[in-house]
Amino acid sequence: MTEMVSIILVNYNTSDYTNSCIQSVLNTDYENLEIHVVDNDSSSMEREKLEEFPKTEYHFLDNNLGFAKACNYGAKKSNGDYVFFLNNDTELESQAITRLVEELHNPSVGAVTPQVRFHHDRSTIDRDVGYFDNLAYGWHPHQNMSADNLEDTESPIETPWISGCALMTKIEVFESVGGFDTDFFMYCEDLELSIRLRKHGYNLRAVTDSIIYHKYSASSKDGVNIDRNPFQIKHQSKNRMKIVFKHYPIKQVFKNIPLIIASSMYWCWVLGQKGEATESMRQLVRIGKFALLGLRERPANQSNYGFTDEMKINTLRDYINIALNRSEAYNENAF
Repeated sequence: MTEMVSIILVNYNTSDYTNSCIQSVLNTDYENLEIHVVDNDSSSMEREKLEEFPKTEYHFLDNNLGFAKACNYGAKKSNGDYVFFLNNDTELESQAITRLVEELHNPSVGAVTPQVRFHHDRSTIDRDVGYFDNLAYGWHPHQNMSADNLEDTESPIETPWISGCALMTKIEVFESVGGFDTDFFMYCEDLELSIRLRKHGYNLRAVTDSIIYHKYSASSKDGVNIDRNPFQIKHQSKNRMKIVFKHYPIKQVFKNIPLIIASSMYWCWVLGQKGEATESMRQLVRIGKFALLGLRERPANQSNYGFTDEMKINTLRDYINIALNRSEAYNENAF
């Protein structure tokens, strides 16, 4: 008998997307699955839109826990051998789940992700392989490339980190590393989990012949899109600092202090330019708080820094180009 896969969907006032996603999951060729929808305190009207489906259980929360906590909640309610954290604004091709499960049969693999393509342009890649740098900025080098023209067509591909848009892992592995970091309301929780998985000795893989389609940030609601907006800036800039201070080699942290200060000041300035002057000052405090949280949670005997082997080291000049959208490594979708 095939192993059970538990699909975890987080819903927040996007019930139409959730309904479409569930139907897409049920239409795949993988039959031994269950679906857990964690509703982050959506409006009563949105909750009423959620349809009844087979193999589907709904969990209605009394407040919005954010993405990381909601995913952890769904994982605790699950009964599967594998958990598949999936954005609810996605749709799957028939063999998407099967291919991911096949790759996780390898005990050295800690987590896998499919090739995610844009829903509105199904030949263009949104994300698969992910890279990150010395300030915990993550990006996807294949983003906006045509899947038909991609030179490296082998599957799977080893990847430094995996996007939480579509991440499958064994439940025992997920629990053994502590799940998603619950200090992260939204954003960067996937990079932080990926780093912990790699520090525990696991490999991460992008399974490019497992394909899903993403409607891009519809699940974030409240105007969150691929542009840099205050909501994203507030969460990403502080979450990145916790990752750096918790996981990066201490010598690298000290070496990057000027960049850390410059980056933090820049994002606070951007908030001010977007009419968030008061929030700009508060954000400096939040960034400092999250840096301290990272230091407090830093393992005393930390020694496995293998995850930094493929890290890109950026300079101040690189970050200036990134800020001006002049960098080839990052585009406006990178953050």
